[in-house]
Amino acid sequence: MQHVFTLDTLEQAVRGSKPAKLAVLGYPVSHSSSPQLHQSALDALGIEISYIRLEVEPGKLPLAFDKMREFGFIGCNVTAPHKFEALETCSRISDQARLLGAANTVVFAGNDSLGYNTDGPGFMRAIDEAFDLKLGDTHSLILGAGGGAGQAIATQCALQKPAKLTLVNRSLDKIIALASRLLIISSYTKIFTLTFDDPNLIEYCHAADLLVQTTSLGLQKN
Repeated sequence: MQHVFTLDTLEQAVRGSKPAKLAVLGYPVSHSSSPQLHQSALDALGIEISYIRLEVEPGKLPLAFDKMREFGFIGCNVTAPHKFEALETCSRISDQARLLGAANTVVFAGNDSLGYNTDGPGFMRAIDEAFDLKLGDTHSLILGAGGGAGQAIATQCALQKPAKLTLVNRSLDKIIALASRLLIISSYTKIFTLTFDDPNLIEYCHAADLLVQTTSLGLQKN
Protein backbone atom coordinates (compact mmCIF):
# COMPACT_ATOMS: atom_id res chain seq x y z
CA MET A 1 0.00 0.00 0.00
CA GLN A 2 1.45 3.34 -1.07
CA HIS A 3 1.50 6.06 1.59
CA VAL A 4 -1.42 8.46 1.27
CA PHE A 5 -2.06 11.70 3.15
CA THR A 6 -5.46 13.24 3.82
CA LEU A 7 -6.47 16.81 4.63
CA ASP A 8 -6.41 15.82 8.32
CA THR A 9 -2.81 14.53 8.12
CA LEU A 10 -1.46 17.00 5.56
CA GLU A 11 0.43 18.99 8.18
CA GLN A 12 2.60 15.91 8.89
CA ALA A 13 3.82 15.96 5.29
CA VAL A 14 5.15 19.51 5.51
CA ARG A 15 7.02 19.16 8.81
CA GLY A 16 9.79 16.76 7.77
CA SER A 17 13.36 17.44 6.65
CA LYS A 18 12.10 17.24 3.06
CA PRO A 19 8.77 19.10 3.28
CA ALA A 20 5.96 18.33 0.87
CA LYS A 21 5.44 21.15 -1.63
CA LEU A 22 3.85 19.20 -4.50
CA ALA A 23 1.11 16.55 -4.61
CA VAL A 24 -1.27 14.54 -6.72
CA LEU A 25 -4.91 14.84 -5.62
CA GLY A 26 -7.46 12.11 -6.25
CA TYR A 27 -10.10 9.85 -4.71
CA PRO A 28 -8.79 7.19 -4.57
CA VAL A 29 -5.15 8.13 -5.12
CA SER A 30 -3.08 5.25 -3.72
CA HIS A 31 -2.69 3.82 -7.23
CA SER A 32 -0.97 6.92 -8.63
CA SER A 33 2.62 6.56 -9.82
CA SER A 34 3.06 10.34 -10.05
CA PRO A 35 5.16 10.52 -6.84
CA GLN A 36 7.75 8.04 -8.18
CA LEU A 37 8.00 9.96 -11.44
CA HIS A 38 8.21 13.47 -10.02
CA GLN A 39 10.17 12.64 -6.87
CA SER A 40 12.89 11.02 -8.98
CA ALA A 41 13.18 14.22 -11.02
CA LEU A 42 13.26 16.41 -7.90
CA ASP A 43 15.96 14.26 -6.31
CA ALA A 44 18.05 14.22 -9.49
CA LEU A 45 17.91 18.02 -9.57
CA GLY A 46 18.84 18.29 -5.90
CA ILE A 47 15.56 19.98 -4.96
CA GLU A 48 14.88 19.16 -1.30
CA ILE A 49 11.09 18.90 -1.34
CA SER A 50 8.64 15.99 -1.44
CA TYR A 51 5.84 15.11 -3.85
CA ILE A 52 3.01 13.23 -2.10
CA ARG A 53 -0.33 11.53 -2.66
CA LEU A 54 -3.23 13.49 -1.15
CA GLU A 55 -6.64 11.85 -0.94
CA VAL A 56 -9.40 14.44 -1.27
CA GLU A 57 -13.09 13.58 -1.23
CA PRO A 58 -15.30 14.97 -4.01
CA GLY A 59 -16.59 18.42 -3.14
CA LYS A 60 -13.61 19.26 -0.94
CA LEU A 61 -11.24 20.57 -3.58
CA PRO A 62 -11.63 24.25 -2.57
CA LEU A 63 -10.75 23.32 1.03
CA ALA A 64 -7.76 21.30 -0.21
CA PHE A 65 -6.46 24.23 -2.27
CA ASP A 66 -6.83 26.57 0.72
CA LYS A 67 -4.91 24.19 2.99
CA MET A 68 -2.17 23.64 0.43
CA ARG A 69 -1.67 27.37 -0.03
CA GLU A 70 -1.60 27.77 3.76
CA PHE A 71 1.18 25.17 3.98
CA GLY A 72 3.20 26.73 1.17
CA PHE A 73 2.58 24.20 -1.62
CA ILE A 74 3.83 25.18 -5.08
CA GLY A 75 1.07 23.32 -6.90
CA CYS A 76 -0.43 19.93 -7.62
CA ASN A 77 -1.57 17.46 -10.22
CA VAL A 78 -5.24 16.48 -10.23
CA THR A 79 -6.60 13.08 -11.16
CA ALA A 80 -10.05 11.41 -11.10
CA PRO A 81 -12.63 12.42 -10.08
CA HIS A 82 -11.53 16.03 -9.59
CA LYS A 83 -10.62 17.32 -13.07
CA PHE A 84 -13.97 19.01 -13.73
CA GLU A 85 -14.12 20.42 -10.20
CA ALA A 86 -10.57 21.73 -10.55
CA LEU A 87 -11.61 23.71 -13.61
CA GLU A 88 -14.39 25.36 -11.58
CA THR A 89 -12.25 25.85 -8.46
CA CYS A 90 -9.23 27.53 -10.04
CA SER A 91 -9.33 31.31 -9.99
CA ARG A 92 -7.71 31.44 -13.43
CA ILE A 93 -7.48 28.80 -16.16
CA SER A 94 -5.46 28.53 -19.35
CA ASP A 95 -7.11 28.74 -22.75
CA GLN A 96 -6.17 25.11 -23.34
CA ALA A 97 -7.79 23.91 -20.08
CA ARG A 98 -10.93 25.83 -20.98
CA LEU A 99 -11.00 24.30 -24.46
CA LEU A 100 -10.30 20.76 -23.22
CA GLY A 101 -12.93 21.12 -20.50
CA ALA A 102 -10.88 20.02 -17.48
CA ALA A 103 -7.79 20.90 -15.44
CA ASN A 104 -5.17 18.38 -14.31
CA THR A 105 -2.35 20.71 -13.23
CA VAL A 106 -2.64 23.57 -10.74
CA VAL A 107 -0.07 26.20 -9.77
CA PHE A 108 -0.51 28.31 -6.63
CA ALA A 109 0.53 31.95 -6.99
CA GLY A 110 -0.34 34.10 -4.00
CA ASN A 111 -4.09 33.85 -3.54
CA ASP A 112 -4.57 32.58 -7.08
CA SER A 113 -4.82 29.00 -8.29
CA LEU A 114 -3.90 28.66 -11.96
CA GLY A 115 -5.37 25.69 -13.84
CA TYR A 116 -3.79 23.98 -16.83
CA ASN A 117 -4.38 20.81 -18.84
CA THR A 118 -1.55 18.57 -20.03
CA ASP A 119 -3.72 15.49 -20.75
CA GLY A 120 -4.45 16.28 -24.38
CA PRO A 121 -1.02 17.49 -25.53
CA GLY A 122 0.72 14.79 -23.47
CA PHE A 123 -1.44 12.09 -25.02
CA MET A 124 -0.78 13.35 -28.55
CA ARG A 125 2.98 13.43 -27.95
CA ALA A 126 3.01 9.96 -26.35
CA ILE A 127 1.07 8.39 -29.23
CA ASP A 128 3.40 10.00 -31.74
CA GLU A 129 6.55 8.86 -29.92
CA ALA A 130 5.37 5.35 -28.96
CA PHE A 131 3.46 4.32 -32.08
CA ASP A 132 4.44 6.91 -34.71
CA LEU A 133 0.74 7.73 -35.10
CA LYS A 134 -0.71 11.11 -35.97
CA LEU A 135 -4.14 11.65 -34.41
CA GLY A 136 -5.36 13.36 -37.56
CA ASP A 137 -4.74 10.15 -39.52
CA THR A 138 -6.12 7.83 -36.82
CA HIS A 139 -9.60 6.54 -35.96
CA SER A 140 -9.49 6.67 -32.15
CA LEU A 141 -12.05 4.98 -29.91
CA ILE A 142 -12.13 6.49 -26.42
CA LEU A 143 -13.51 4.41 -23.55
CA GLY A 144 -14.86 6.62 -20.77
CA ALA A 145 -15.08 9.70 -22.96
CA GLY A 146 -17.44 11.39 -20.49
CA GLY A 147 -14.74 11.77 -17.82
CA GLY A 148 -12.16 14.53 -17.41
CA ALA A 149 -9.29 12.75 -19.16
CA GLY A 150 -11.61 11.26 -21.77
CA GLN A 151 -13.09 14.61 -22.74
CA ALA A 152 -9.67 16.24 -22.90
CA ILE A 153 -8.30 13.49 -25.14
CA ALA A 154 -11.40 13.49 -27.34
CA THR A 155 -11.05 17.24 -27.79
CA GLN A 156 -7.35 16.90 -28.60
CA CYS A 157 -8.26 14.30 -31.23
CA ALA A 158 -10.89 16.59 -32.75
CA LEU A 159 -8.37 19.43 -32.94
CA GLN A 160 -6.33 17.23 -35.30
CA LYS A 161 -9.43 16.78 -37.52
CA PRO A 162 -9.53 12.99 -38.03
CA ALA A 163 -12.05 11.46 -40.41
CA LYS A 164 -13.61 9.36 -37.62
CA LEU A 165 -13.78 9.46 -33.82
CA THR A 166 -15.73 7.10 -31.55
CA LEU A 167 -16.81 8.05 -28.01
CA VAL A 168 -17.89 5.37 -25.53
CA ASN A 169 -19.37 6.02 -22.09
CA ARG A 170 -21.71 4.46 -19.52
CA SER A 171 -24.41 6.98 -20.42
CA LEU A 172 -24.98 8.86 -23.64
CA ASP A 173 -25.86 12.27 -22.20
CA LYS A 174 -22.31 13.47 -21.59
CA ILE A 175 -20.85 12.22 -24.85
CA ILE A 176 -23.71 13.49 -27.01
CA ALA A 177 -23.09 16.95 -25.54
CA LEU A 178 -19.35 16.45 -26.04
CA ALA A 179 -19.85 15.35 -29.65
CA SER A 180 -21.82 18.54 -30.34
CA ARG A 181 -18.93 20.65 -29.04
CA LEU A 182 -16.37 18.64 -30.99
CA LEU A 183 -18.26 19.11 -34.25
CA ILE A 184 -17.80 22.86 -33.82
CA ILE A 185 -14.04 22.22 -33.66
CA SER A 186 -14.03 19.80 -36.58
CA SER A 187 -17.18 19.60 -38.70
CA TYR A 188 -15.18 17.32 -41.01
CA THR A 189 -15.00 14.53 -38.40
CA LYS A 190 -17.67 11.81 -38.27
CA ILE A 191 -18.29 11.17 -34.56
CA PHE A 192 -19.91 7.98 -33.25
CA THR A 193 -21.38 7.75 -29.72
CA LEU A 194 -21.94 4.43 -27.94
CA THR A 195 -22.63 3.05 -24.47
CA PHE A 196 -20.69 0.12 -23.05
CA ASP A 197 -23.70 -2.17 -23.45
CA ASP A 198 -24.17 -1.34 -27.14
CA PRO A 199 -24.23 -4.65 -29.07
CA ASN A 200 -22.08 -3.10 -31.81
CA LEU A 201 -19.25 -2.03 -29.49
CA ILE A 202 -16.96 -4.94 -30.42
CA GLU A 203 -17.44 -4.16 -34.10
CA TYR A 204 -16.47 -0.52 -33.50
CA CYS A 205 -13.41 -1.61 -31.51
CA HIS A 206 -12.23 -3.76 -34.41
CA ALA A 207 -12.77 -0.88 -36.84
CA ALA A 208 -10.72 1.61 -34.79
CA ASP A 209 -6.98 2.15 -35.20
CA LEU A 210 -6.43 3.11 -31.56
CA LEU A 211 -8.30 2.18 -28.36
CA VAL A 212 -7.89 4.65 -25.48
CA GLN A 213 -8.85 3.49 -21.96
CA THR A 214 -9.75 6.47 -19.74
CA THR A 215 -12.28 4.88 -17.38
CA SER A 216 -11.73 4.43 -13.64
CA LEU A 217 -11.68 0.63 -14.02
CA GLY A 218 -8.95 -0.82 -11.82
CA LEU A 219 -8.69 2.08 -9.38
CA GLN A 220 -10.68 0.18 -6.75
CA LYS A 221 -9.79 -3.30 -5.53
CA ASN A 222 -13.29 -4.54 -6.34
